[in-house]
Amino acid sequence: MIVRHRHASGFTILPNNLLKDDRLSYEALGVLCYLLSRPRNWNVVTRQLCARSKGGGRDRMRRILNELIDAGYVYRSLRRDGTRISGIDYLVTDIPIANPSEPPPDLPAPRDQATSTSN
Repeated sequence: MIVRHRHASGFTILPNNLLKDDRLSYEALGVLCYLLSRPRNWNVVTRQLCARSKGGGRDRMRRILNELIDAGYVYRSLRRDGTRISGIDYLVTDIPIANPSEPPPDLPAPRDQATSTSN
């Protein structure tokens, strides 16, 4: 039996196709649901995800994020300060990006250096 309650606030709406995507491990699905529950302007910081995770470290979180990137739910871009890499930006979406290795044309561009925080 499944029991669902009505919620007036503090809830997240997720597409059923995301929850049924068999390319995702339960681990990756959990991280994706957590990320999608954050506010729109929230910055993905891997060290914060690692701190929130129980029993996982940096390598585990990188593996999970790579799984989400491969499935198209996360797009990762390098933030540059001239020729130097100054950080990593993540864009998270509830509908997979067709080609996760290219910037999605219909989604917001990653933040520029002036408005970003370091990861």
